[in-house]
Amino acid sequence: MQEQSESHPSAQLDKMRRLEETIRELEQRQEFARAVLDSMAAHVAVIDASGQIIAVNEAWRRFARSNHAGQSDRVDPGANYLEICRIAMAAGSEEARTAFSGIENVLAHRIHEFTCEYPCQAPGRESWYLMRVFPLARESGGAVISHIDITTRKQAEREREKLHAQLQDANRLLETVLDSIPDIIGVQGPGHQIIRYNAAGYSFLKMAPESVRDKRCFELIGRDRRCAECATSIACQTKSPARVERYFAETGTWLDVRAYPILDESGAIVQIVEHLRDITREKQYEADMRSRIDFESLVTGISTRFINLRVEQLDAGINEALGAIGRFAAADRSYVFRFRDGKRRMDNTHEWCAPGIESHLQRLQDLAVADFPSVSGPILSGQVRHIPDLAMLPPSARAEKEEFALCGLVLMEVYLLLRNPMLVARPLDAATAAGRIANLRDNPCWALLDYPGG
Repeated sequence: MQEQSESHPSAQLDKMRRLEETIRELEQRQEFARAVLDSMAAHVAVIDASGQIIAVNEAWRRFARSNHAGQSDRVDPGANYLEICRIAMAAGSEEARTAFSGIENVLAHRIHEFTCEYPCQAPGRESWYLMRVFPLARESGGAVISHIDITTRKQAEREREKLHAQLQDANRLLETVLDSIPDIIGVQGPGHQIIRYNAAGYSFLKMAPESVRDKRCFELIGRDRRCAECATSIACQTKSPARVERYFAETGTWLDVRAYPILDESGAIVQIVEHLRDITREKQYEADMRSRIDFESLVTGISTRFINLRVEQLDAGINEALGAIGRFAAADRSYVFRFRDGKRRMDNTHEWCAPGIESHLQRLQDLAVADFPSVSGPILSGQVRHIPDLAMLPPSARAEKEEFALCGLVLMEVYLLLRNPMLVARPLDAATAAGRIANLRDNPCWALLDYPGG
């Protein structure tokens, strides 16, 4: 009964309709799957367990036509992808060797997925692709291979690497330039915390970079508060470059400090660049020049007064000159000694003492010149003897150390002074100067030894 019903024409028609519906459904699914594959931008190929290509999408076919003109069948369905890799490996391609190994491992289920990036020489340009291989989900095995064009990303990476290399070169150049500058260059945050210095800065501080970073500038010289006059503080307040010259007692240094604020787009200060130049020598030179000018003015004034003095005014003039010289030199005493008895003996004829300083005039009489060789020797030979510190005298000068507690010793040779254009506005010629000196020579309190023209 069952056999008759199945063989009935209507039953056969139903069976055929169901079969046709199944076929149409399969075709629709296959068409959908094909549409999905062909819609993908990646180049996709499906291989079986042996490596044979069983399906490709439109992007794969389009790439094959563009890059394998006349030989597209080499990568069409039916070709063996593993064999294609072997051919490339024989030609020396390391990328093909890597791809072959990865595909084999996926087909053998040793790994779940394989990826690699490789270059591809396309017509007119070099392209880069990302290859991905993952297992085909069917019992007989196989794999899905996709190639994604990553040329734009690679170009961006190369450009980024190029810019990074250029930035490193620029940083190295900047480091070299900064470290070649003998002045101190520093970068600070708005709160005075140090970011970095150049080599001159670390050398000045005698500190390593890691010992300096994040400390505040005033802490580096042993202070617990900001300097009263600070270029960085001024620059932060005004948002403009600032300059300060100041002396740092901690280092014994004069510095010309210049601060330059760096502002962001909103006008807020993000960093301060400091330029510190050691001007100690310049300040010392300025002080020396001022001192020299003051001294030359002093000597010029003394010489002018001496020229106009009468003989009976000479002692008072000498005492006045000694006072002016002593005060200028901030000395305790200044003296004039007269040599006699063939320059073997000497007497203190004139003396000036600062307030509160005891006079030695009476006990500095009838001294043996030979007892004071360090002082008298140079003077008798026409030289100026400067002893800034008695400790500098040699052991043989014991008598001089014990007898004299002086800050300086001045010998004035009036003849040379009158002729020196650096000291007098109208220097005299030799004959006139000698005539002026002759007027002083007769005074027993004033002895000029071996002066020219005498």
